[in-house]
Amino acid sequence: MPLYLRGSAALEAPKRAIRWYLQTGLPFHVCGSEGNLSRRYVESLGATYVEVKQRRFSRNSGGDDHLRKKFNDSIATHGDRYDWYCLVGADDLVSLDFFDKLPDTNVPTMAGVSMSSPLVLHHLQYKMSASVHLDYYNKYDLLPGVNAFNRAAMRACMNRPYQMRGCETGAEQFFAASGDVFPIPGYVVMLKEDGCLNAFTRIIDRHRVTALTDFEQKTLDEVMKKT
Repeated sequence: MPLYLRGSAALEAPKRAIRWYLQTGLPFHVCGSEGNLSRRYVESLGATYVEVKQRRFSRNSGGDDHLRKKFNDSIATHGDRYDWYCLVGADDLVSLDFFDKLPDTNVPTMAGVSMSSPLVLHHLQYKMSASVHLDYYNKYDLLPGVNAFNRAAMRACMNRPYQMRGCETGAEQFFAASGDVFPIPGYVVMLKEDGCLNAFTRIIDRHRVTALTDFEQKTLDEVMKKT
């Protein structure tokens, strides 16, 4: 999980995300870039901290070379010993059974939560929620929130899945052209607070939103209870 606190140890969304993924029991690194501030924040939650430098905070919703480097360097902290490598957002919570559904394949594959799955947006301070229906210029199969790459995929991209413009969407374009993209049913809950990249207002202004369904509200309630 790449982490950038912007100098504040009071951010709530990353705490909830870290607690959420610790429940999997899988090898999990939180990769901050603000020295002792990041380390204390992460280790107080019982997670493993690894310092991964980031030259500057990206203001571009599609990312930039600095953010792509942070993503690639964060994945690299796990070395070359796993069948799958997963990058999760510091304010994105995906269904935990996602990791059990990763396919056994030798084809270079990128996996993620399927675009047809629920995407719930929730602002922690404003207590505002919405169901988001992403409206991209290009067609994509995967929601943001988690990007998973198998060992063959990491070799195919020289351990740099984030090379193309768009970061997550760029990685999907890469593997759609030179491997496989594997959508997995589930859900994504995006937790937002003021000052983050791709802010609450930016998302609802850019994409189509509707009220939460009963299932989405129940999902959000369960996630909030467990984090």
